[in-house]
Amino acid sequence: MEFKISSRAKKVTFTLIIVGVLAMIWGVFTEQSYIHTKMSKDGTQLTMSYPTHNNGENTDEEWEKFKADLTTAALSRHIEIIEPGAHGHGHVDHGVEAHGEHAEHTEDHGEHHGHRLDPTWTISAHIIHTKEGMETWHHHEDQVLPTVQALVDDHKVGMPDHQHNRFWSNLLINGFFFFGISLGALFYLALHYATESGWGAVILRIFEGVMMVLPFGAAVLIVVFLAGTFDWNHIYMWMDDSKLVLGESFDKLLYQKSGYLNEPFFWIRTLIYIGVFMLFAYSFRKWSKREDEEGGLKLHFLQYRRGALFLVFFAVFSSMLAWDWLMSIDAHWFSTLFGWYVFSGIWISAMIMILMTALYLKSRGHLPQINQSHIHDLGKWIFAISFLWSYLWFSQFMLIWYSNIGEEVVYFQQRIMDYKFLFFGTFAINFILPMVLLMSRDAKRTWSILVIISSIIFVGHWMDVYLMIMPGTIMNNYQIGALEVGMFLLFLGVFILLLLRNLTKAPLMKKNHPMLDESMHHDF
Repeated sequence: MEFKISSRAKKVTFTLIIVGVLAMIWGVFTEQSYIHTKMSKDGTQLTMSYPTHNNGENTDEEWEKFKADLTTAALSRHIEIIEPGAHGHGHVDHGVEAHGEHAEHTEDHGEHHGHRLDPTWTISAHIIHTKEGMETWHHHEDQVLPTVQALVDDHKVGMPDHQHNRFWSNLLINGFFFFGISLGALFYLALHYATESGWGAVILRIFEGVMMVLPFGAAVLIVVFLAGTFDWNHIYMWMDDSKLVLGESFDKLLYQKSGYLNEPFFWIRTLIYIGVFMLFAYSFRKWSKREDEEGGLKLHFLQYRRGALFLVFFAVFSSMLAWDWLMSIDAHWFSTLFGWYVFSGIWISAMIMILMTALYLKSRGHLPQINQSHIHDLGKWIFAISFLWSYLWFSQFMLIWYSNIGEEVVYFQQRIMDYKFLFFGTFAINFILPMVLLMSRDAKRTWSILVIISSIIFVGHWMDVYLMIMPGTIMNNYQIGALEVGMFLLFLGVFILLLLRNLTKAPLMKKNHPMLDESMHHDF
């Protein structure tokens, strides 16, 4: 029976796309510029600034409006903002003394490149001495200034982001995440051929369907990289700096890495990665369709050899693309385990998508050859790769955290300080959940459990990619709101629609695979 996309599936996917687009548009129009807040050690002063270079040139009027809005918001909470040592409101301080090392960097940046110094505003605050104010803050006077800081950090008050850094960061997150799902399917397909596995022959067309969505993710990534090249976003600091005449005294480490982190070489590597992956994906698909028509062992052994060759390329390129596309966001930091860590997340996300597709097709009466043992095996892969990912997560974190080398540990310090709930929550979701709920044989054969747990883990690995990108692009100015949810739903809807269309372009069951009979009788 040939597969056709049902009207219900079309409605669901188009609903995801429409809801995603609407939420994303709302999120774009509510984006705010990153505003840096820093509390003094004694907790009596708060300094706020926004980096003009990374967030675009907000006008002086917008900066003044931000100050007025923050003052008004504080007043509504019975708090008066004052300039330390004086009465009245704080002022814009272009002297940058309150920033320490950050100020030195800013001053040097402006001196070398002609950017105006980052506007800063240093304030203090006290309770308005009215009956309502005294009742509100009774025994909580020490929380007055932190409350003002939270108004900024929680995006209650802010300025519009003309560079749309949050939008571009989300585009990179979703582009990479869904590109990785297709790449993970391509990897496992090649692994299946190279090892001459027999059990999964009945589901190889699902692998191919997921694999052939590769151009979608690749196109999105290229758009993000082009935007960086043309200075439309500021995700990669080394892309910004490569356009400028940098002296070694400005950023010695980036200067030393410029032989690798430069735009021409980056584009050469990126196009090679994508080109090689696309070549193998389309070749495997072509040979698979030919095998249906011709039969015999010639094409099987061709795919066996090409699968082994692909694994060689993948072993190198999967780590390098992780360095180039993700790790170079935090260009001063590096980890020797990062490539493997990213690969494990790609692999498990792909296996979840393959499992969910197999369950959907079975529920619609397709692929009756898929039995409970096949489902069990896919569940085992998800369980096993969860442990691989967890091992690499813990190994990378533990080795860096306990060695406590400043230029390495700062990566995790930032995530623990600003993203603590997401950082440890992601580990709990992606390790503890499958360990507890997917351990038993029955759990791996119960569809409802597989669907629920796999869906949660799927979102958990999206959050993992989120944590690799967001802290390096918008620092602590993050939120998971309409933009994040909307773009995820949009990409998910498009990905599923493209996947279903791919499944209509070839029979769901391979006809002449030499191990088809073994797979159909797979049972344990």
